[in-house]
Amino acid sequence: MTGPEHYRLAEEMLVMSDMDVWAGRVHELLAAAQVHATLAAAAATVDARGVVASVDEWRAVID
Repeated sequence: MTGPEHYRLAEEMLVMSDMDVWAGRVHELLAAAQVHATLAAAAATVDARGVVASVDEWRAVID
């Protein structure tokens, strides 16, 4: 999974946390979102050094 994919999934999980279907398990969903956000941040740090993903891939999920 790439950094942008982790970022996108974290955002989706945050949106899903507002849905009633997750009412009893919101803390689990938010914890998973935090993990993906952390992995996205780590990947962005590596990418900023020109090591991995493309700038276009990051722009697609951030814009």
